Amino acid sequence: MKISILTSQLQEAIKKLNTIVQGKENISQGILFTIENNYIVLKKSNGTSQIKITLDANISENGSLFMPINTIKLIEKLKNVNYLELNDNYIQANNKKIKFIPMDIENYWNIKNVEYMYNFELSSKELTRMLSVKYACAKDDTRPILQGINIKENIFCALDGYIISLRESKEFRVNHNVTISPENIKILDKIINKKSDSKVIIFNNLESNDIYEETTHIMYTIDNIEIISRTLQGDYFNYKNIIPENHTTLIKLDTNKLFENMEFLKNIKTDNMMLTKFNIDKESNILIVNGSTIENTIEDKIECDVSGDNLLIAFNCELMLLVLKNYKDKNITMNFTSRVNPCVIRETSEYNDYNLDVVLPIRIRETMDNVA
Repeated sequence: MKISILTSQLQEAIKKLNTIVQGKENISQGILFTIENNYIVLKKSNGTSQIKITLDANISENGSLFMPINTIKLIEKLKNVNYLELNDNYIQANNKKIKFIPMDIENYWNIKNVEYMYNFELSSKELTRMLSVKYACAKDDTRPILQGINIKENIFCALDGYIISLRESKEFRVNHNVTISPENIKILDKIINKKSDSKVIIFNNLESNDIYEETTHIMYTIDNIEIISRTLQGDYFNYKNIIPENHTTLIKLDTNKLFENMEFLKNIKTDNMMLTKFNIDKESNILIVNGSTIENTIEDKIECDVSGDNLLIAFNCELMLLVLKNYKDKNITMNFTSRVNPCVIRETSEYNDYNLDVVLPIRIRETMDNVA
């Protein structure tokens, strides 16, 4: 192999490839360089995910090369080098010559070559919005599938037993039910241009032609980048059964006012969970937010529009703040059915059917003085 390539272009590609982290398997670390259709193709894999990037280059000799990770690190550190020349066992960067011992290409962990079926596409900007549910993914290993994001019909969902976060899209609808892994989520989050309208095309891999078979891998193509990741296997939780369809109390308010109030409540938090009590009064259109410890009690009144019944309900302050962060600088509706049923939060706008978050309350005694 002998090519000449723009250094900054190669360094940017390496930065994206390095979002693949070392897996548990004993895999040779490096980047595979190959020539395909007069382009230079770079690939990195850890056995569960793989990124492939196609670049322009001046190609003098075809070939393939598996470059070790320590040599890759030297390329990343090059400065004031417009172009570099890459050969089978050395790199020429201006007057600097870097020799290296290439690894055996047979040791590259290639994601198995299977047939992928077109599934759906959406813009990078929309995919970023859909992935915003990631904050609600489970953090423990009790049910590994809840550590990922479930894609079904036109909905992305994440839940951890206390919070449910849903994003619905107008840009796609699918027949398959797939759950993408935490690693997959991190790779997409780092690689996609969050403000771009560039299309992300998504493909499913099936072990057979039966549409009821489970998807084992999912592939994304974004401009000159291809990402393949293993999916999480198993049945995802049927979250629709626990989202109330009706409400007995509804409030509309400015998210920032509630968020700032609850941020202040954290100042009196001890090592224990911070319990936040909501007292909703329809006569005065007031939401009274209360938090207390042995030493201090904070109570604040927030103006809002109330419809339905008065209600007393309590939440974990930190969990509620996690949800409200998704609605900063916006107005929201909070729907309630009782003090023991989930609170449903939506944006108060024409788009409110497409962002939905659910928070489970803390069960409290009738007196509201103690946690049950």
